Amino acid sequence: MGIPVVSAFSFSSAKNIDDLFDGKSFIDVQNEFLDKDANKMLCGRVSCFGKSDNFSKTEEFADKTIETLLKTAGISLKNFSDYNPFLLVGTTVGGVDRTEKEYLKVRNGNEINLKNFERHGADSMTKFLAQKYGFRRFLAISTACSSGLHAIGLAKKIVESKKSDLVVAVGADALCELTTKGFESLMLVDKNACRPFDKNRAGISLGEGGGAVILCSENFAKTTNIAPLSSDRVFIAGYGSSCDAYHATAPNPNGEGAVSAIKKAIEDANISPNDIDWICSHGTGTIDNDLAEIKAYRAVFSEKIPPFCSFKGAIGHTLAASGAIETAYVIEAMKREIIPVTAGFHQIDESIGVSPTIRKLSKKAKFVLKTAFGFGGNNAAVVIKMR
Repeated sequence: MGIPVVSAFSFSSAKNIDDLFDGKSFIDVQNEFLDKDANKMLCGRVSCFGKSDNFSKTEEFADKTIETLLKTAGISLKNFSDYNPFLLVGTTVGGVDRTEKEYLKVRNGNEINLKNFERHGADSMTKFLAQKYGFRRFLAISTACSSGLHAIGLAKKIVESKKSDLVVAVGADALCELTTKGFESLMLVDKNACRPFDKNRAGISLGEGGGAVILCSENFAKTTNIAPLSSDRVFIAGYGSSCDAYHATAPNPNGEGAVSAIKKAIEDANISPNDIDWICSHGTGTIDNDLAEIKAYRAVFSEKIPPFCSFKGAIGHTLAASGAIETAYVIEAMKREIIPVTAGFHQIDESIGVSPTIRKLSKKAKFVLKTAFGFGGNNAAVVIKMR
């Protein structure tokens, strides 16, 4: 079934993953949500979704990744109800893309149909998905661009606290008028496509999609012997979170909240910073965020920052979905024993002083750090372990 991810290149086939890890960009022109006289926006758009009148596009992303994940693992929740399966969904827009379409219908004179607004909120969307697949418990998470990674971290905590033996963590977000015009109004969009950590970076490229991972207890893994856990032993070894509340949209310039989350994740994994083999960075391509992120890494790793990459130059910033999508990609890269190329990076920025990966590197990694930093100072970090 492949990796449980939907992103700018649609489904994660082996060829698409090869291209992604080699640094190919899937960002392209879209103008669906822009005024006729506006400049076209470069986005990581998923064109084969969003055709349904009954589901929001965000809901479709989450649904597809859950379906793929459970089929790949050979799990039917009907057979595992005793393990109290739990669903966590991280999203910022929820069903807003569908709501916008319904609003336009009403504005054009059609009668309002309240049923079409039932799953507007992240909570109602998550409840619908939980009931569809048979999850006994569920929780929606909305902490801006760190939502998907917080979902994974909280899944770890839920399993450790023995509230559930099987947790599916999802991140999903769709492009819509709210986000495209919102980020344009903040002047945070690069008209020439995202260039993470580059000297000439000028902002993000928006993206969309969904990603999902399963976390389970040792007891569940041993008693069920599900396929993904019988061979590739992957763990979320550490999780850290913080909210520095520095500004509604801007990062703390010294990266203090990010430092706190990263240190907590490393401490939770019971390792030292020197044990981190590489970093999958947040790496949005904005001037302030990338600089603050590197300052955070220096505060944790001193001048020995591990190799780091960003996927956002390839698929765009998928907002709440980014942490889940990119964690799935990290796990695949660890299996292949490589560090992917950073698409969009061309020239080192002297104020940053280090560069992300410019070529694919061979690396058998035991510990990889994944970070995500969102509006409002919502920060998340996880340590992914493979053995």
